[in-house]
Amino acid sequence: MPVEAAYTADTEIPEGGWSPFETPDEEERSVFKMAFQKWVGVRYDPLLVTRQLVSGKMNFIFLTNANLVHPNSVPYSALVRILSNGTDAKVVKIVPHGSPSPHFSGGYTAFKAISDEEHTLLADLLKGFSGSGFNVKYVSTQVVAGINYKFAGTQNMITKNAPKYPVLLTVYKPLFDYPVITGVEKVFNLV
Repeated sequence: MPVEAAYTADTEIPEGGWSPFETPDEEERSVFKMAFQKWVGVRYDPLLVTRQLVSGKMNFIFLTNANLVHPNSVPYSALVRILSNGTDAKVVKIVPHGSPSPHFSGGYTAFKAISDEEHTLLADLLKGFSGSGFNVKYVSTQVVAGINYKFAGTQNMITKNAPKYPVLLTVYKPLFDYPVITGVEKVFNLV
């Protein structure tokens, strides 16, 4: 079971803890590429990364969009855990897209940078929300009887030296009502 330690504003990543989600740098992209160098049939595009320090070595979880190399394949999003040696990659499918078009119901879109409209929706939802905040970077949407949003980012507790966790925040916006938070999942609990 993952350790609940988390990065805080005034500390480095604690032993066993996880950093907030960030855009992967060149070194992290190299680790990702090395872990998948022998994989064929699928292409993963790393969007965000969280890091864990264990015994002086760094483990990673990447949020990715994935495409199978097949003409009729359905893309999906995945969390990819890579151990510090770069040779062990575990893939967890988190968002089956179902349809590449956001205009058809049922399927989620690929993760994309959050738009101004989606940022406003989330900001309005969180007005008066106490206890924690969210810094989101990417979103995947699903058209149902309304819209489901799966935001990827960092949850920060609103206290001194507050812990920050990489999370997937799920919001449902009904057709004729206000949006509601339907789930907050810590990324390291999913892999």
